[in-house]
Amino acid sequence: MHSSIQVMVVRWLFLFDIYLIVLNTIFLQLLLEDDLPLIKVSFIVVLFTSLFMIWIIQRVTAQKVADRRAGFGFFIAEFTILIVTIIMPTPFMLALVNLVLLVINVRYRRKIDKVLKEKREFND
Repeated sequence: MHSSIQVMVVRWLFLFDIYLIVLNTIFLQLLLEDDLPLIKVSFIVVLFTSLFMIWIIQRVTAQKVADRRAGFGFFIAEFTILIVTIIMPTPFMLALVNLVLLVINVRYRRKIDKVLKEKREFND
């Protein structure tokens, strides 16, 4: 990173994201105990906010982004899918949320591999 302010911002974003992850596990436990719409909405909103924090951290720390398509449209699609899961029964909701998280994980893994490959080619 280029400055101490950037390091400080990333630290605070990581702390906030850890808080969101802990909060999401609490909502998940509540969701498994009681199938209430408010808990479903809270779970999805906190999950999306956590994913958004990870995206912001990646944007702040990345010097070069291999895939510029992961912008506003990607988050609109992600948020729409997550919101649609609220109307589903809890087991189907959790299955679809896991599928969305798997797709995001694979997508970011490919992005990381692409950046690492470009760096290796640049160093050679």
